[in-house]
Amino acid sequence: MKNMLRNLIQLLIASLILAASACKNLDDAANRGLFGTATRELFADQGYVYFDDTGNITVEFNNTEFYRNPLFNAASFIAVWVFPRGANPYARCCTGTNCTSIELKSCVVGFGFSNYLAFTGSFYFDLNPVQPFNPYADKYYIPVFAAGSDSVPASYQGEYTTLSSPTGIINDRAQFDLYIGVFQSIVHPNPVIPHKLTNEMRELSGTTYYTAVDPDWLSPVIQVESRFYPQDENDPPGSMYIIPSFLTWAPHGEIQRFEDYRNRVLINELVGNPSGTDGNAGSPELAEIYNKTGGGLSMYGWRISVTGAGSIDLGITAGTECLATTTIPANAYLVLAYYTDSAQAAADPAADCDFSDGAGRLKIAGVSGMTTGTGSARLYSDAGNTFVDYVQYTTGTCSVTQTGLSAASKAAIWTTGSCTTGNDYIRRLPDATDTNTPGDWSGSAIPGGVPTPGAANN
Repeated sequence: MKNMLRNLIQLLIASLILAASACKNLDDAANRGLFGTATRELFADQGYVYFDDTGNITVEFNNTEFYRNPLFNAASFIAVWVFPRGANPYARCCTGTNCTSIELKSCVVGFGFSNYLAFTGSFYFDLNPVQPFNPYADKYYIPVFAAGSDSVPASYQGEYTTLSSPTGIINDRAQFDLYIGVFQSIVHPNPVIPHKLTNEMRELSGTTYYTAVDPDWLSPVIQVESRFYPQDENDPPGSMYIIPSFLTWAPHGEIQRFEDYRNRVLINELVGNPSGTDGNAGSPELAEIYNKTGGGLSMYGWRISVTGAGSIDLGITAGTECLATTTIPANAYLVLAYYTDSAQAAADPAADCDFSDGAGRLKIAGVSGMTTGTGSARLYSDAGNTFVDYVQYTTGTCSVTQTGLSAASKAAIWTTGSCTTGNDYIRRLPDATDTNTPGDWSGSAIPGGVPTPGAANN
């Protein structure tokens, strides 16, 4: 009996040794990329974030992704962003008095970069020449520097200024949201698109905005906290956080921001002369947008402009702020209702930013005055540079100098000399048809034509 028990114990020990050896061999093989990237990541941790007891952050990013992966090369890049707690990295940053709380929280306060790549067009290029990315390094040490809203280090004093410094004071127990992003290539193939590392600044109606971060892959949020002084024996100063596995990261940047939305997000209906008094309760002017992309769509930062009614920056203009955090589903309608003032807007039913039923309706006050005789409507996927949709209408002679026509023609979404016969009400018939010609549209007077905001045109 004793011999049998001894043999069983020896067999168990041998099995454990064999299993440990097999796991070690599998782990080594995985790190050499023998099973592919996804398998390798099951065996290796992604790294750690260190927030020391002086208020400075260092990211130690283990290379479990880049070995033998053809997407990464000498032009690849890893970035780290630090935001105030509660930030939305997909939202634009806003600095000023007209900003939403989400926009204020989404301004970068710290930035780090894996290999000190230069910032094109700035003095940083001379101070830190470009260094090639080594996709075969075991790990990358990324210090975080105090930074401005454009994701550029705030100052240079022999070296970049660290996060906790005279230019970036960190208090004990201060809380931040940290994100890590990977760029497959820092050299963008389209020279028209801004340099990807910096968050482009725009001025809109006297308010400063910065575009959101846009790496190719973005980590889940890592919530960090500064700890200078221990509060009890189990609370040592400084802190360490695990970086989530690359398997949990989300595609971002190029995949979303620079997608071509032409002919897939449409101005679908315009009501410039509703029954009743234009812009009053019960008779707002209307602009309808339709999502034909086949997937959920964030329209935050988009712009729609209609002759006589000016420009509306979606997610930013009062009445549309919910679009900063709302995704419009495929085949859903966004209706913008224009009122003469806030009192008229308040007298109508409440706005609806819930698209679960396929439609949402937002109210915009103080912009009623849509021109119905001769004009155009323009839709942009940013604050005015990237044309997505265009329609030109008239009740007279078709103008060849209409606002936006030249840019729309260059974007191949309209042809000079083409006009829809416009009057009180124009809509696409059949619904959502888009061949970029006046034939897509049908115009009629009201009440002869009955608008169908939030539903298919008829």
